Amino acid sequence: MFLRNILLALLITAATLNAQLIEAWSGEVSTGNDKRILTLEISQFENTFKINWSLSEANIYRLPVGEFFYNQNDSLSAPLLIFNHPMGKVEGKFINNNFLGNLIWNKNSSKIYLEKISDYTLPFYEKEYKINNKEIVLAGTLITPKGTGPFPAVVFLHGSGPGERWWPMFYAKEFAKIGIASFVFDKRGSGESTGNWITSSLNDLTSDASAVINFLKTMKGINPDKIGIYAVSQSGWVTSRLAVSETPPAFAIVNSGGGSTPYEVEMVYYKKNLNHSPLTDAEKEEAMNLVKDYLEYLKTGNNREILVEKINVAKTKNWYKAINIGRVLPSDENRKNWEWVSTYNPITDIEKINFPIMILMGEKDDLIHVEIAADKWRQGLSQAQNKNYEIKIFKNAGHALQLGGHGNFGSFPRYAEGSLEYQIEWLKNNILK
Repeated sequence: MFLRNILLALLITAATLNAQLIEAWSGEVSTGNDKRILTLEISQFENTFKINWSLSEANIYRLPVGEFFYNQNDSLSAPLLIFNHPMGKVEGKFINNNFLGNLIWNKNSSKIYLEKISDYTLPFYEKEYKINNKEIVLAGTLITPKGTGPFPAVVFLHGSGPGERWWPMFYAKEFAKIGIASFVFDKRGSGESTGNWITSSLNDLTSDASAVINFLKTMKGINPDKIGIYAVSQSGWVTSRLAVSETPPAFAIVNSGGGSTPYEVEMVYYKKNLNHSPLTDAEKEEAMNLVKDYLEYLKTGNNREILVEKINVAKTKNWYKAINIGRVLPSDENRKNWEWVSTYNPITDIEKINFPIMILMGEKDDLIHVEIAADKWRQGLSQAQNKNYEIKIFKNAGHALQLGGHGNFGSFPRYAEGSLEYQIEWLKNNILK
């Protein structure tokens, strides 16, 4: 019934990306002693310009810039966004076939010189689609390799909070090189997708993944028997839920998520914030007691009025800013959609995973308890008698395999050495054979 409902609700519309790429520039940039290659693309659709940026060795490929000023063939000023947060800025002038100006990053300014690329073309084909999952419309882009299909495909799933389709573009490009298609989409309530992730449950997010998988099965050029997922952070739990749905993936890569219960991850998160604050042990204990009350409310729905009163009192405490529970307190009506945060135990679903799966983690991830998560993945997959799984922990890497801490973009981003190559090799050995 679940599958039938999705198929009945799946209304698909497609539109080619008929924006004409008119300009692209590339050159070396630096911050401190760190040198990378920056590429700017400027495309035009009717009278509207679009600007994307890429940075080598940073998992950044064709991310949209922020609100920009562009005087064609004259000047450009544009903030460089990562996860919708401005991390840097380029500004300068176009002179002949060059772009001369400045890069501002981490409050440091350096001169840049970018040369125009002649005959610039994308290394893959891309096409936009809209997929209806009941009342939700998911907007995304299908990226296919240049060559003859049918191709295996990867559906990229999001972490917590809002999420647009751009973060996986780097992986989509690299996967296309070896003959694997990708579907990247805006999370419900983000970008061009409708709905609201704040009022959605884990099962709602799982149904979105199912809708995309079902859609790809109808696509010419896609191998319907080799549609997998790439899950990051929160969507590690979507992976285990998807495994017991009527549309399990053919394979999965899980980057820094799942295994542990959401409850355990929440406790790690709040304890980390408190440990980074100059607080006494007694203050930390008081704060964690409030966190436990909050999680108990998510589980039962009981005593909301008492919890709100405790939060109001806590706002006068030194430690409150470190947890800010009121920021994520759902209403009584919406509480049911958040219940899974306190109640979901993924181990019973992991015990049913029978497809190839690779779990990637960073040894220094301070948003999850790496040893507990890895042990639970291993326990569940062993119970499933899954003979085709790998768990790889990268030294010195944090959440999402980033070096220097999750969200640390004070310098150019960098990720665990060899992590991309490891994933490519796994896909070649397990999916492309």
